[in-house]
Amino acid sequence: IENTTPTEEEEVQYRLTLVGCLPVHPLTTMAMLPWVVAEIGRPRPGEREKPVGTVCLCVSASWVRCVWTEEVERDRRPWDPLTHTRAVLFECRPHSVIKLLHNSREPCSFGCLVRDARLCYCYVFQCQDSTCCSDTDMA
Repeated sequence: IENTTPTEEEEVQYRLTLVGCLPVHPLTTMAMLPWVVAEIGRPRPGEREKPVGTVCLCVSASWVRCVWTEEVERDRRPWDPLTHTRAVLFECRPHSVIKLLHNSREPCSFGCLVRDARLCYCYVFQCQDSTCCSDTDMA
């Protein structure tokens, strides 16, 4: 009997700026997403300037996880659930990310629709450069 240990799953991490998020109806279509994304990006009266904060989007074959990175920034280490206690914004299986939207007029930003058991949320992120958005579109 051959003694094999399971290999660790490859994970890609993207450092992004969270522009915002909104709950949306589960039947939201691709045609509706540009308006939802525009609504998320629009500053509200009396609200601070967008963006909301820095996050790390961790993508693997089994999980998509988005975590706040203020703590990671101080440590300069990749996010690790055992050492970083900041809140997880969302964590789901890849099939729960049901739509991705990349606006050609804003090449450094993209939106995604994430479905959990009962609700859907649209998250809008901004990349440091447009190559990151190209990578996430292909994921």
